[in-house]
Amino acid sequence: MELTHFDKDGNARMVDVTSKNDTHRKAIAKGKIKVSREIFDAVVKGTVQKGDVLTTATIAGIMAVKKSKDLCQDRRRNGSAYRSKRSAAYDI
Repeated sequence: MELTHFDKDGNARMVDVTSKNDTHRKAIAKGKIKVSREIFDAVVKGTVQKGDVLTTATIAGIMAVKKSKDLCQDRRRNGSAYRSKRSAAYDI
């Protein structure tokens, strides 16, 4: 099998993908944050002194999703990947 992303010397190279069919892809990122019971309660009650932690985290997540096109470009769509859905969510 030929590895088209490498030249004959093993160096990485760009590959022309204009003739490839579109594919459906899904990416999910997850993480955990451990905090003390005191901090947890303040976050849930919305009493953190600096503001609404969960809304700030949601906005940061949405902004990160929007920037993902800069990391995962689809050249067949003029340099930006098509996104049918963007979301950020959390569980407590």
